[in-house]
Amino acid sequence: MLNVSAVPVLGCDNISTGSTSVGRSAAIVSNMSVEILVPQTVIALVYGENGSKLTRLRQIPGAKVVVHEPRSGTSDHIVVISGTPNETQSAQSLLQAFILADQS
Repeated sequence: MLNVSAVPVLGCDNISTGSTSVGRSAAIVSNMSVEILVPQTVIALVYGENGSKLTRLRQIPGAKVVVHEPRSGTSDHIVVISGTPNETQSAQSLLQAFILADQS
């Protein structure tokens, strides 16, 4: 199972949620980061043969993809995807497709 948490990167205190605005003006989320916990059992599916799938993820324009080694006491790798909301969504969808396609 993948565990995903989105961390928007905002430049001000005001946040817009749908048609409701908090603060004096609405903030625009220009960049965000998504952290995805990937179990050791499927991390090879993210890398692909000779890193081919990771290379494809990194070719999504504007998206930055970093794979971190597991933290002490855990076997889950952390994949961080950064970029605009559209860029991060594209990379996250592709990463999930890689994992799901090889598990069927």
